[in-house]
Amino acid sequence: MQTYTHLAVGLALSQFFPNNTAKLVVIGITTLPDIPLYYEFAKDRLQGRPPFSKMSPGFKTINEAFHSLVMWFPTIFFLPAFIGVYSHLILDVISHRDWPETFPGWLWPVPYKLKAALFEYRTEIGKLITPLDFIFTGAGLLFFFIPILL
Repeated sequence: MQTYTHLAVGLALSQFFPNNTAKLVVIGITTLPDIPLYYEFAKDRLQGRPPFSKMSPGFKTINEAFHSLVMWFPTIFFLPAFIGVYSHLILDVISHRDWPETFPGWLWPVPYKLKAALFEYRTEIGKLITPLDFIFTGAGLLFFFIPILL
């Protein structure tokens, strides 16, 4: 999913926590697994290459680690972080089927490729918005703003 979609889902999930700090953690950590992608995107653009056109094995390993269901499991001891990061990972696990170049193993460092994706939400790599992003972002924003407005 796109960053804004993960943020919208984080906004919606933050409503389950009464504490403002917990809300900020949920919202902020929803984008954390994609930090290596932000770096790679910026690096490629600065070098005049199409984004993600040339990825090193090191980048792929780092991306797998940041998208690992195993690596983030210790966040279970801090529920807002767990909810935030696993909302990101679950959305990615079910919606990223056909992008093999950056396909995370999801279980890193276990060398098993979990192929759990139900579908591929991207019809075109690099497309800014897809119907699924629109639906998840809209629903997340509605769930976040309706209690505030009522």
